[in-house]
Amino acid sequence: MNTATARNRVPDLLTLCRGLESLYDELLITIRGKLDAMKRSDVGQMRTFNERERNLAQRIREREGLRRQLMDVIGAQLGLPAATGRALSASQLAARLEPGQSAELREIAGRLREKVTCVSSANRVAGVIARRITDHLQWVFAAVKPTGDKPAAYSGEGTITNLVQTTLFSAVG
Repeated sequence: MNTATARNRVPDLLTLCRGLESLYDELLITIRGKLDAMKRSDVGQMRTFNERERNLAQRIREREGLRRQLMDVIGAQLGLPAATGRALSASQLAARLEPGQSAELREIAGRLREKVTCVSSANRVAGVIARRITDHLQWVFAAVKPTGDKPAAYSGEGTITNLVQTTLFSAVG
């Protein structure tokens, strides 16, 4: 087991995990902003926060890819079979490290776990709100949708008319 070499890569892993912490903090702030925009029915802000959320999620996926690669390198340096390192949990890796690095890894992993849990919870709330908004809009559209088999339109006076019988002049008013 080459713990000296692995020790040299663990600081990189810790730095990467701190970066993930920051990204999850930013993501949580963004989701909370989106929730606030939903409460205010501010479509422009919801769109802005959705875009920001999408960008942050992409950055997190990229960092997760780097973390997996780094875990593979650390695993190989510890003498583990190929691609086994990425499957190690933080506590499993910490058990193979010196006490100082082990404690730091456990601490960072615990904070990161809490942040991921907070983001997941906020995302569930946003999902529930979005589904309720969608359900409400479907109800509204169903209430104003004309019944019948023929396509319908609204006349210049705002009444529902058969689309087939509507002339261009009537439709434009």
